[in-house]
Amino acid sequence: MATTRKIFVDYFENPIFTKTDNKDGYSIYYCKINVHLGNAYRYLIALCKEDVFFTGENVPLDRLDWVVFQTRSLPENKPMKTHNYSPKHSPPYNTVITRKVSNDENVYQCSVYPMEITLLTSKDNLVYPLTGRINSALETFNTIIELI
Repeated sequence: MATTRKIFVDYFENPIFTKTDNKDGYSIYYCKINVHLGNAYRYLIALCKEDVFFTGENVPLDRLDWVVFQTRSLPENKPMKTHNYSPKHSPPYNTVITRKVSNDENVYQCSVYPMEITLLTSKDNLVYPLTGRINSALETFNTIIELI
């Protein structure tokens, strides 16, 4: 799992996350990406098993033992520092993922890393392809990654 988590640390250049809450046995962390798209803001979200950090504490991604990682566009403007990064297009970020289920959501698996990637569909019923790449999935900002 450590190698799989490192892909995200390196891709996003080890951003600083802010703990926002403990809920249902999980600690929730957000990192705001430095881009504003009209009525949406982009965030990285990490869910960890409930930990000892205080709400409001800042923690780098490489110190979070997350079980779910999300890239999301949300209407809410959370008051926190923003993070910049440059999208990556080389291995391992361009590793192929393959869709396994298609209904209200598109679930992809990666044959190289133990993860499941869900691409959420929007109200405009966007259809995703049968195969894609990890970096492309991350950049939709409608993505949920679960380690398996």
